[in-house]
Amino acid sequence: MARIDLPRMPRQPAAPKGPPKARPTNLSEESQRPFPEKPAWFSGPVTEWAVYYDLIEVRHFKLNQDVYYQAHLFAPELYASRDFFRADFVLPYGRGRALGPSGGHYHAIVFDPESVYTHPDPGMDLLRRAILDGQGYLLILMDMEPLLRDPHYVVGKGLEGIDISIRGRGG
Repeated sequence: MARIDLPRMPRQPAAPKGPPKARPTNLSEESQRPFPEKPAWFSGPVTEWAVYYDLIEVRHFKLNQDVYYQAHLFAPELYASRDFFRADFVLPYGRGRALGPSGGHYHAIVFDPESVYTHPDPGMDLLRRAILDGQGYLLILMDMEPLLRDPHYVVGKGLEGIDISIRGRGG
């Protein structure tokens, strides 16, 4: 009986060892973000939009009741040219508020998300935190990358009064 030689099939590549590597996420592409594209009517940077969307649309906070956007806080020590600080988000404590009646010695939380155009001076962030703290405002800084990756987590920690930013941890 004659032997039939079949052509050899190419070898399949070996399966990679270990867990699959995560594909890098390009957060500059809006399609990769866990929140919708910033609408034309919203004039702030995308980091502020991420916080706004999470607070208003996801958590159902009421604008100008539970949260104030671009609110002026009296802080004459911060700037020579004006006696106020424009806070990106102010969330007051108190009865009938989303944050409940007690915030320790604080009467509001202030969220300050960074963007590529803000926070060039860590010393200014620390000064702003100290001045606002003395007036009863808990300043929560929000780093851009974690905020764009998972705004719900970053905002949730902020609502707990926990600053997970690099500068908030003393970095």
